[in-house]
Amino acid sequence: MRPLTASDPVGTHVLYVGRADPTASVDVDRDAGRGLEENHPGTVTAVDEQHGVRIAFLGLEHEPMAERRFRADDTGVFPGLVAVGLDDWEAARSIGWWAGLCRDAREAG
Repeated sequence: MRPLTASDPVGTHVLYVGRADPTASVDVDRDAGRGLEENHPGTVTAVDEQHGVRIAFLGLEHEPMAERRFRADDTGVFPGLVAVGLDDWEAARSIGWWAGLCRDAREAG
């Protein structure tokens, strides 16, 4: 596990290590606990030096924030995101409200 940087390619598995964001999802899903949570698994879907990195988070495909953009800090690191290997990503996928999703559901990325 290491900080995500702009040199990480599309397809990189990430975990969101920031605080839960209860304002990110619509009321029904927020009430069901389906917002962006700490250790939420996602995948890099775009890297753009000017616009930052775009992450698709598992289980939020139909939310307004399904693909959320993050900007790098002055050191080139994306705060709140860490790059992880497939084993760590799968472990994170198995916990949290998203763990109950059908395995055939669109994986983030």
